[in-house]
Amino acid sequence: MKPWLLLLAVPSVAHAAPPARDFAYGVELAPLSKQAFHRYPLPGSVLRMVTTRELADLCVYDAAGRPEAHALVWPREPAPAISEQPLSVFPLEISRDTAGVEVKIERDPVGQILRTLSQPLVDAKQRAYLLDAHALEGRLTGLNLTLAGAPDNVMLDVRIESSQDLTTFEELTRTTLARLAHDGQSLTRTSVELSTVPAYLRLSFDPGVSAVALEKATGRVERASASAPLEAIELDATPGERDAQAEQEFRYLLPFGPRAARYSVLLPSGTQLVQGTLFGADAEDAPLLALDRQVYRTPPSAYPLVQSRTRVLELRVDDAGGGVRAGAPKLRVEYLAPSLLFAGDGTPPFTLAYGSASARCTPLASDVLELEAPARASVRAVRTLALGGPTRLTKPEQDKSPRVYVLWSALLIAVGVLGVIARRLLRSV
Repeated sequence: MKPWLLLLAVPSVAHAAPPARDFAYGVELAPLSKQAFHRYPLPGSVLRMVTTRELADLCVYDAAGRPEAHALVWPREPAPAISEQPLSVFPLEISRDTAGVEVKIERDPVGQILRTLSQPLVDAKQRAYLLDAHALEGRLTGLNLTLAGAPDNVMLDVRIESSQDLTTFEELTRTTLARLAHDGQSLTRTSVELSTVPAYLRLSFDPGVSAVALEKATGRVERASASAPLEAIELDATPGERDAQAEQEFRYLLPFGPRAARYSVLLPSGTQLVQGTLFGADAEDAPLLALDRQVYRTPPSAYPLVQSRTRVLELRVDDAGGGVRAGAPKLRVEYLAPSLLFAGDGTPPFTLAYGSASARCTPLASDVLELEAPARASVRAVRTLALGGPTRLTKPEQDKSPRVYVLWSALLIAVGVLGVIARRLLRSV
């Protein structure tokens, strides 16, 4: 892509961009080197003053006050790392009629299984295996099973259950393994798709195929790669009234529409534990959708936010246990901070103007400048500027006093009188 093609966008930007004084504040940016395009990671101090979800009240000017073409780009989350990890396999014998089985397990001080002893509760036996997955680092997305003693043509039903404590097991899935051969062709299916974070797995095989044994098991583990750095903002709330369902409601308004990744609930002093539901919406007048339900504690834990582009958050705390006893919890939101990309053909230093209830600048598509802009920050913030001041953050109210209506009425009457006079003068000529 040729840089001069990108500069074709500058005249349209210059024609549409408002003057810098229409924004509340600004940041003076000095280039670290002479480049055609620059990158500036937007700090929280700038984002907190932006009034639009799309970050439209941002504009870049050169030293002469001419606007520069700009775009906004958010960091991309890296793809998770997938690895194959071995699982310890322990044979069991369980009842065919019930899931009851007496299991004695010897473990070392860190929880690693040393050996298992099992005895069925009744005589009808079913072949089963216990897999130790407590040491896996990440989410288990599948199993690869190696079967021993299986004939060339066999289909084997398998039930897979998970447990965190070896006391209770919950069924995850039922599937069929297969090893088929016919006329020089073969079909083998010995893998199972899962999505869980178990400590232990129990595999129960069809009792009709007694010759088949599980020789080896490995797990496909998905582990999050090092994520992009997150910025954080703490939001205050005003406690609302208790509703008919005996809940406390706390509403939080984010100053912009960030791509939120995680949140934490900071409980006030005197409250150690509450249970509640977090709701979210894209706008203040939009319907709230349930995002997460947790037991929130002190010290706080961070929880992922599934709906990332959220402007309004509301925490509804159950009244069970007393709820929030005094004050209101704070909400800490961690989000992916965007970077500002802009053309640097003007005279430095540049000014990033931001924060306005009415002034708008239209950014270019992010992929237009991203290919040409440097990967790291190429400008530094020199100082903060007061442009139009904080009054630019709110729209001026229209004067609706009687004096205004009187003046408009007088003006209309004067226009009417002038019209009558002009008509009479035309008739007398």
